Amino acid sequence: MMHDFTELFKIVGDKSHIYSEKAVQFVNRPKKMRDRKNGNCYNLDFRVATNKPFRIYDEIGSDKFRYGYQYGERLWFDSLEELEQFRVEEKERMRIAKIEKAKAEIARNLQILREMGEIE
Repeated sequence: MMHDFTELFKIVGDKSHIYSEKAVQFVNRPKKMRDRKNGNCYNLDFRVATNKPFRIYDEIGSDKFRYGYQYGERLWFDSLEELEQFRVEEKERMRIAKIEKAKAEIARNLQILREMGEIE
């Protein structure tokens, strides 16, 4: 399933772990993004894109984790299969969008030529 990085958290003072909503359920959170210093944890806005899976901890202080698979800076998936399927679908959407853009450009150019009297 596709997720946004804002669903994940960092705990103040712990720079090496990424926590799930379940892990920080009872941790004091700031009410607004710019108010981070008043909370003990904060949402991630984004993560620098890498091709490596990252660890998500569901319990604070536990060694148990699950992997997340990143797409871009703001999206992640629960499994590599979901990520690969999304990549294929996104590539197809981009291909279709490119074709539609080219068709619109051709139609616009034809309209200009008709208005100029170059073609009927």
